[in-house]
Amino acid sequence: MLTNKNSSISKTGVSLFVINTLGAISLYIILHESGHLITALLFDANISSYTLYLWDPHVSFYKIDMSPLEIGIVATSGALFPYFIALISLFTVRRNIYLSYYSNILYIICTFSLLSYIFPMNNGDTNNLLTTGVSFAIVSMIASILMIVSIFIFIKLGKINSYLKSVNLILNTSNKDNSGKHLTKKYLPSLIFIFSLFINYNNISVDVKGYDQLNYKKLNGDYVNYNLGDVSFNEEDTILIKLRFVKAKELILKLVNKANKRESMLINATGFSADPEKNIYLSKRNGLHTIVISAKDIQSDIYTYKKATP
Repeated sequence: MLTNKNSSISKTGVSLFVINTLGAISLYIILHESGHLITALLFDANISSYTLYLWDPHVSFYKIDMSPLEIGIVATSGALFPYFIALISLFTVRRNIYLSYYSNILYIICTFSLLSYIFPMNNGDTNNLLTTGVSFAIVSMIASILMIVSIFIFIKLGKINSYLKSVNLILNTSNKDNSGKHLTKKYLPSLIFIFSLFINYNNISVDVKGYDQLNYKKLNGDYVNYNLGDVSFNEEDTILIKLRFVKAKELILKLVNKANKRESMLINATGFSADPEKNIYLSKRNGLHTIVISAKDIQSDIYTYKKATP
């Protein structure tokens, strides 16, 4: 690391380095999820949640008949949106030491986040991309090329030295600079990014285009046995059951025909590892049916919809 004979690492410098590093990581998470959000909105999808929680950041959305191309773009936008922001800042930010550090560290994070597309890590973005039919080998090859090019750009622009210099200057910030004015200028942006990760944006009422919402229930408890209500079917009806999971240890969801008491099992899972959102479509049925759910250790939102008649 570059050193300065006339200065030394200070407590203020260390705290600035830690807070700004956490701020840059937080900014990446915000930009990553915002990339998914923006592209989903561009494709006219319904957004049910935009969650920045550090332990489970995600965007939940719904659109009927979403094309493979649209799914692929939304899946990759989480990595590409912050990457292009970081790439632009890499060429434009030069003088301000804190902005320079942010620019460099954000670019480094974006570059190494491509590893999730190069190696099979079973993450949501890669899994969604693979549902479009593209092979993992092609995804891995493209991501590898992009990562190599990114590293080459970083080295070619002399950003390794710039990064080390910015780290050195931050660590050697004098304790005397820790006044109120300097505190606001140097800490506040990072603290805003960090505390943003504790905000969870959810729509209690989730509109689904082409469907009318019938019912909503929030499930929370060690053991839940609940009747979600009766639904009347004819041959042309389509019912949508949408579950937005936080967690569920065991889950049984079934449809009961009220006339003959016949049960149709929709979900039967033990040690259930839930997706952020699950949609179940029911059609080609007749008569009055009851939707029943039994679960252990569950926290979930569940909605029922009926396809609107033209």
